[in-house]
Amino acid sequence: MKLKDPSLLRQQSYIDGKWCDADSGETIDVTNPANGEKIGTIPKMGTAETRRKKEVTLQELKREAEERARRELFVLRQEAMQ
Repeated sequence: MKLKDPSLLRQQSYIDGKWCDADSGETIDVTNPANGEKIGTIPKMGTAETRRKKEVTLQELKREAEERARRELFVLRQEAMQ
């Protein structure tokens, strides 16, 4: 596969703001289902990487929920003052 900008094709996973390989270094081939041609690889993530991603995601969801609650409270206070 040819790209005008090869830096756009990432063959890593994005965890906690960083592009990461699998801890084991193992990869899985990604193939074009139409012709079987290999178009890249992805890291073969295991339990440890999955747990890290889960923890980061849960923290992000908590921060987003807190921010949403603050915004809603601000709107309610503004409406109460009118």
